[in-house]
Amino acid sequence: MSVLERISFSNIVHDYINTFYNYGAKRNTAKSKPLLGDYILFLFTPVIISILLVLIGVRIDVSFFDLLISSLSIFTGLLFSLLTLVYDIGKKEKAELDKICQELDLYQDENFNFSKVSLQKSRKVKNEDKVVYIKEIFTQISFAIIMSIISICLIFLTQLNAPDLENFALNILSQEMIEMVKCLFLKIVTMLSYFLLIEFVLSLLLILRRFYSLYKLEFRE
Repeated sequence: MSVLERISFSNIVHDYINTFYNYGAKRNTAKSKPLLGDYILFLFTPVIISILLVLIGVRIDVSFFDLLISSLSIFTGLLFSLLTLVYDIGKKEKAELDKICQELDLYQDENFNFSKVSLQKSRKVKNEDKVVYIKEIFTQISFAIIMSIISICLIFLTQLNAPDLENFALNILSQEMIEMVKCLFLKIVTMLSYFLLIEFVLSLLLILRRFYSLYKLEFRE
């Protein structure tokens, strides 16, 4: 077991990527692959926007820093609470699905009338879809929390001030070289911060969209 395995979130990222698929294609072919539009929206667009923000000189100053840290901290706390709520809902829906499957097996064994069996099959399909949605919502909330936590860490790095380290580096590098390294470091950290912030916002929109899909599934006629 690696040192960081207990805090690794690679599985969450992998499961998050697996939530991007064409629902119709998955139902027909059982294959779930991200669409080209997903790569453009969730990967290339954040990269381009974050690079442009850095190039035009949009920096994270003290006031912007305070606003971002406060907002992300609040959202992270709310998402943790939502994670618990979604978990409880998922357990109930999974138990309901298991109950429906057991009843359906019983109906078929005892030769119940066709209409009752058909109704149970319809309920089973609906609950299966609900369980899938809830699993995906749980994964997307987990991913959003990760983006928020990493964003907070990177935003703190944009305010990094290490005079002792600079004085030590003066023994090795020139002042101009140190300033160049500081500038490059700040640009890279700022760009990564913007990238993760955009990913965080997109993940929130994705969660909202999935909740709405769950709502439509629950209350469809």
